[in-house]
Amino acid sequence: MLRIVFFDWGNVLAPSVSKHLLRRARLPRTRATNALLRSACAGEIPAFEAVRRVVGGEGWRRLYEETISRRMTRPLRSAWRLARRLRASGVRTGILSNSAIEWAWNDLVSTPASREFDPVLFSALESLRIGRRLLKPDPAIFRHAIREAGTNPGETALLDDRLENVRAAAAAGLRAVHYVDARSAEAELRHLGARL
Repeated sequence: MLRIVFFDWGNVLAPSVSKHLLRRARLPRTRATNALLRSACAGEIPAFEAVRRVVGGEGWRRLYEETISRRMTRPLRSAWRLARRLRASGVRTGILSNSAIEWAWNDLVSTPASREFDPVLFSALESLRIGRRLLKPDPAIFRHAIREAGTNPGETALLDDRLENVRAAAAAGLRAVHYVDARSAEAELRHLGARL
């Protein structure tokens, strides 16, 4: 029986910051870009520094501010509705997301996330709180999420748009669903026993 479903943030509950950033800067996703963004998501460098290094040039600051302000201008409402239906059916909902400190802070103050989801686990904040790097797809972040939720792996589901995170969560014993859209996610959750 499912007791909690963790939702990813970018591309599930809200538009992806990194995709928007790279698209607007007309930059490809490279190993170096990924490494910088992951460092920001682990709280090792500020997000603005990662953006400055990735984008470079004169336009990085404007692009950074645009990215921050756009983060929740268009929440992905179908996923928020799915989360509300889960809660109405008695299943808790949480957030488990790789996110830089500035982006996580913006999300918490500009949305009802902290009122509607519990626990809310953003990687950079959790990495700093715990004192070690916690990022999906590392199994440590899934163990951490389970501890914070007070559940067992088989009672815990993750909805994530990245297949590597879904596979890693499944390997850690969670009920993992590759999030493509809310309708297919709802069908998968029903298959896992959620009464929606």
